[in-house]
Amino acid sequence: MKYLIDDTLIYRPEDGVLIYSGNEDELVTLTATANSILSLLVSRHGVAIERETFLSEVWDARGLRGSNSSLNQYISMLRKTLAGFAPQTTFIITVPKIGFMLNPDLPVVKQDDDITEDDARPQAVTTSTRKQWRWIWIMMLICATALNFAFGPGHVSHGHGGAQAQTWPLTTVDSCPVYTLRALPEAWRDEAKSLAQKVAKETAMPCQKNTVFYLHVQDSIFFGEGGRLVLSRCARSGGKAASCQTQYYYQW
Repeated sequence: MKYLIDDTLIYRPEDGVLIYSGNEDELVTLTATANSILSLLVSRHGVAIERETFLSEVWDARGLRGSNSSLNQYISMLRKTLAGFAPQTTFIITVPKIGFMLNPDLPVVKQDDDITEDDARPQAVTTSTRKQWRWIWIMMLICATALNFAFGPGHVSHGHGGAQAQTWPLTTVDSCPVYTLRALPEAWRDEAKSLAQKVAKETAMPCQKNTVFYLHVQDSIFFGEGGRLVLSRCARSGGKAASCQTQYYYQW
């Protein structure tokens, strides 16, 4: 079994080999520990993995003693190794106060060993999976805001050297701005505005001084199929989130 990551990199967990897609002469073999870390990240693509989970499944499970320091060193080494294949791509993202995750925006396709590279290119089958990871990632960004991380008017900060998630203005709840963490198609904006107003009212999340709202709606809701919705209200103080209240709907 192997994985095609970001249409660029082939990864074989069984022997820890990384191969540049289209050039099998360009490969790197990871150490056993680095391979265990990457295998865990790939198997839970787009899901934030706690540091304790890495220490338990990578070190403890093999009778070794791990630490946060050693985990950081291996993550740094993996980032440098992966950057050697695709310098402009962020593969591993730090999730503040939690751990690490494989970038949910990267397509990851599982391949059988006898499947050709062209046959395994991600097509429609990966679309729903990527949407699911994207929603989980949005949830983690909002939770990071709730953990008092600095954010400005146009982005949410989430880690050292990682990517940043932009925000887009949607509407207001009374005088408080409501942002989405992605640009919505024009045809969806009116319904999204109504949802923000409705959830804020039903859950007693009033507009207060220096307060902003963040909304994410799963695409399926706009097609009348139901889905997940999250609205977070954060009070800002000195450019940071002083407190946040978040309402989750796993099936709206």
